[in-house]
Amino acid sequence: FLILQCKVKNFLCYKTNIIDKKSRKLHIFSFHLHLSHLKNMIRLAIFASGEGSNAENIVKYFSDNQNVEVCLLVSDNPFAGVHERMKRSGIPSVVFSKEELAAEEPVLKELAAYRIDWIVLSGYLKKISGKLIAAYPNRIINIHPALLPKYGGKVMYGKRVHEAVVAAGEKESGITIH
Repeated sequence: FLILQCKVKNFLCYKTNIIDKKSRKLHIFSFHLHLSHLKNMIRLAIFASGEGSNAENIVKYFSDNQNVEVCLLVSDNPFAGVHERMKRSGIPSVVFSKEELAAEEPVLKELAAYRIDWIVLSGYLKKISGKLIAAYPNRIINIHPALLPKYGGKVMYGKRVHEAVVAAGEKESGITIH
């Protein structure tokens, strides 16, 4: 897939194009960041629980960007492959226990220590807490590996989503960024 960046009036726009190889249809997904958020560099934290291929692509994409910096990986899984990927990219990672995630304060303190502006959920398998949502209103982006509402829910993550799409004989697939 391809991610494009452009500036339109007061927005920094990111557009992702995905081509379905079978049907040859183009799917376009985009999100916009208002430039008022660009007083300083936008500092991202990526939350991930698995292998981290999407997290790694996000880091690579923003590596030369002067407006956005990936500063931290947050995970609930100490054995996730994403930690090695972030280590190779020089991104620090932190793992929170189930108890720390439930308490919420340790996570919020770590995000504050890194001065995080936005959170990207990239294969993160835990429910996001109310305090975290309140601390980052309209600044949490989730990447889901299917076209919602199909193939969403508790057991729909990673390879399971793609296997379900293929098993159902779908003509097209893609991602949802919301």
